[in-house]
Amino acid sequence: MSFRVAPGVRVSASSRGIRTSIGNSRARVSFGAGGTYTSAKMGGVRIQNWSGAGGLQPSLAGLSRADKDAAVRELARLERALVTLHHEPVPAAAPYHVPLPAPADREKIRLNREKELLANINFFKFTQRKAAKDLARRYATAEAARMDASQPNNTMLSPGKRRRSGGC
Repeated sequence: MSFRVAPGVRVSASSRGIRTSIGNSRARVSFGAGGTYTSAKMGGVRIQNWSGAGGLQPSLAGLSRADKDAAVRELARLERALVTLHHEPVPAAAPYHVPLPAPADREKIRLNREKELLANINFFKFTQRKAAKDLARRYATAEAARMDASQPNNTMLSPGKRRRSGGC
């Protein structure tokens, strides 16, 4: 007799005893009557290991009626414990806080733009270079303001208070 207790957890009882198996086809641990069995599969290679008791194990067939009843009661107790596990209290979820991004680095924007503008101006063309630097400064101010304005004003975005984008 075998039944699935939860995803990835199976309990089986046979004449040889009770076994519990946890995992999936890629990684599994099985323990109980017959010892502990572990296996892992990656690609086409499977690694397996038996440890603990080996050879023939005592079976339920050789037990008295009282011992069999005790084994069944223990199995029922284990099943109840596993099936009611989801009734355990779970702490309430807390909203998560998303910090605002750092303001735009105006100086970095200015240096990048200035480098682009000065690349094609001769070093000795001082008037043109000065005009390019002034243009880069104005561009950096406007670009930093645009980037800062596009940032959200809300310091907390929680799963229950997400902003809606249009629609109803």
